[in-house]
Amino acid sequence: MPVLGDTYTVELRDNHIGWGEVRNTDSRPEIRRETYIQIPSEDAYRIGILRGQTFNFQTADRSFTGVLRASGNQHRDEFAKQFHTDGALQELANWLLDICNAKAGDFVNVTWVSDTNIELSHTST
Repeated sequence: MPVLGDTYTVELRDNHIGWGEVRNTDSRPEIRRETYIQIPSEDAYRIGILRGQTFNFQTADRSFTGVLRASGNQHRDEFAKQFHTDGALQELANWLLDICNAKAGDFVNVTWVSDTNIELSHTST
């Protein structure tokens, strides 16, 4: 279970900021602006980020707040592999794409400012 001070940084790739458009399957129609934040397996195991957990979040620039849900699964089913805004994969695009102008190669830092609250920050390359 995450605690105050836990943190990790992930490099954004095209599939993170364009999930609904950049993928290797035709299992569903293209959905623009679907965005998520990856949780690398070593960080999920180290911090204890479990699938289904939710956390309140705000961005370091205070421009965006909401709820992040940990979803997907790693090689061990209970650990999550991504964060997305609770209820819709498009909402993170409001911050990453519209405010930060994020692109592949940029970084997102995820820091727990309490056991239930996360701060997200973006760094351009």
